[in-house]
Amino acid sequence: MREDDRADLVHHLEELRSRIIRSIAYVGVLTMVGWFFYDHAYRLLMLPVTKAATAAGGKIIFANPLEAFWVRVQVSVVLGVLAAGPLVFWEIWSFVAPGLRRSERRALLPLLPISAVLGLAGAALCYAVSFRMFPWVIALAPPGVQPLFRMSETVLLIAKLLLAFAASFQMPIILIFLVKVGIVSPDFLAAKRREAIIGLVILSAVVTPTGDAITMLMLAAPLYLLYEGTVVVARFIYRRREAAIKESIAPSP
Repeated sequence: MREDDRADLVHHLEELRSRIIRSIAYVGVLTMVGWFFYDHAYRLLMLPVTKAATAAGGKIIFANPLEAFWVRVQVSVVLGVLAAGPLVFWEIWSFVAPGLRRSERRALLPLLPISAVLGLAGAALCYAVSFRMFPWVIALAPPGVQPLFRMSETVLLIAKLLLAFAASFQMPIILIFLVKVGIVSPDFLAAKRREAIIGLVILSAVVTPTGDAITMLMLAAPLYLLYEGTVVVARFIYRRREAAIKESIAPSP
């Protein structure tokens, strides 16, 4: 390795270390802030389960003295990660962007705010679905069985569901990016509808931790609508790109 290459590598590693340390600091500080908002966050997060359990004569419990403490820590960390997300993303983008080609930066940068909106939309849909899902799941129990939900397990389940919906809603961003950089075309996406439906159903079955058909279908249906919307947007992008190419190669008058 040449001396210049070694110096560049050392510089990049030092920059990466600095950005990782700053990102951890952001999360740590905002986690401490999140500790003071725990009560509101916990009540909001657990509301679908609390309502369903109360209606069925059940309750939320914790099974050991430290469980409530660790749940508070976990929820505070989640709040800290969410609040620090934009700052951490800026550190990642600032490190990665110089290594991307201009066309890749132009293709990716406008999609980032849309990605955040889609993630929030997915989490909001999951939260709305939870108000119907948990009563349905509880109703499957035989008569005379009292539902008792462990605090830690229930919070973890809800967090997994929210993450699964938010992550799955990033599918249009990936497809649009592939279209913008010329890897796939709108015609290809339109021709693969059947495969897309099967893939989305499988994806929904894999990412939903509850394993029930209702939750799976409630994720698969909006994902398919997003896929169809992606095809429409991809055609618009493709037509604009083709027009720009034709204009650039057209002879000057």
